Amino acid sequence: MSTIFASRRSLSVLALSAMIAPCAMAIDGQSTTPDGAAFASVAAGSQAFSGLGAPGDAVQGGVSTLYVNAQTSTSGIGGTATANASNSGSSGIYPFSNNAFGSASVGTIKLSAYNNGSMAVSFPGASANAGWNDQFTLTGGGANGTTGIWVVPIVVNGSMTALVNGASGTMQVAAYKSHNILQPYGSAINSQAYNLFNALNTTHNGTIFSGWDYQMVAFGTTNWGPSDSSSLPFMSISNRTLSFAIPFTWGTAFSAGFYANLMAGERASGGFGGQTTTDLDFSNTILWGGKGYVVGSEGNITDFSIDSLSGFNYGAPAPAPSTFALLCSSLAVLARRRRNS
Repeated sequence: MSTIFASRRSLSVLALSAMIAPCAMAIDGQSTTPDGAAFASVAAGSQAFSGLGAPGDAVQGGVSTLYVNAQTSTSGIGGTATANASNSGSSGIYPFSNNAFGSASVGTIKLSAYNNGSMAVSFPGASANAGWNDQFTLTGGGANGTTGIWVVPIVVNGSMTALVNGASGTMQVAAYKSHNILQPYGSAINSQAYNLFNALNTTHNGTIFSGWDYQMVAFGTTNWGPSDSSSLPFMSISNRTLSFAIPFTWGTAFSAGFYANLMAGERASGGFGGQTTTDLDFSNTILWGGKGYVVGSEGNITDFSIDSLSGFNYGAPAPAPSTFALLCSSLAVLARRRRNS
């Protein structure tokens, strides 16, 4: 099942978080991650998770506080960034426990987040964010100096669970150029790229939601109780290809980045329902989907070359994890959850 929202009410909850503007402060994140390198940021705790920023931002600014444990990591060129955080405690008689994991290397993003708590606790949750930047030069498909729109496929696999009234989870994927989230402003080709993104992903029509004016796709799950048809407590996303549209100039190097984030938490605070559980598992994985194609003045172009600073083979899909790697990752996630239950 890959339906994203069951009702306009569910959509409004995610819209509030997904439309937060990208962070403008010079904190760790995609804005300071070198081309060819990866970034990961996670946080887990309480009294902090009422909204989710843009993919590529450091979660909670990467700073631990009295209520939140946070960690960030930036790799070297071609390396892997990994971050883990967990926290548990209680608010009066109401316990909570949560953990988050984020990892990225060029071509691959792995994320998971888990929260068990009560709406009587002030927004307990866990959030993870990871992705990578690289420098690209496209040649061979058009005359140097002319422009085109590179359609980039990102393949998503994961599951989302929101158990008991009040549980809620969100996952977002976004693309950047020159460390700015792709938007339709500044030139005609930027607007053309944004319109193409919307057409390819059928956004804003109940199938996929994205923040207005951003090339950002979001998936969400929420629980309004068993008697409410708006509830969407389970979601499985299998080999879902998202298509981002990046304007560029043939023969000219440009920086681009691909990031995802997620948050496991609660849709409200102040109620006194039972213990909720939100479990988001995208640890296997969010992957580079292959070469893609270029939309140019003469139609779609598939015969072109991609050079990158990292040296990653962008001409082919990133390899999916092996069965053994999947098993090890699943066991690691299970172990973290047991430690925090």
